[in-house]
Amino acid sequence: MRSKLIKQGLYFNTLNRRDKLIEELSELIRAVAMRDRDNMVEEIADVHILLVQYMDRFNITYDEIVKMIEYKFNRTEERIKDGEI
Repeated sequence: MRSKLIKQGLYFNTLNRRDKLIEELSELIRAVAMRDRDNMVEEIADVHILLVQYMDRFNITYDEIVKMIEYKFNRTEERIKDGEI
């Protein structure tokens, strides 16, 4: 599946992908604001497709993403523990 997403992303140039990502993110924001679960699923899928394409374009690995998630999770845990949030 990932290779199909990447191949499809290569068809479009970076500028088109940026504009498309902005469009899909705004549609996701609207779906969240409206609490429309079915639309959220659709828009999350659209955003995910574009993020995978961006990851390929900028050589970002899943390992890098997982490490950043862990860092942010741990940072938030510390902030909670310290009463910062």
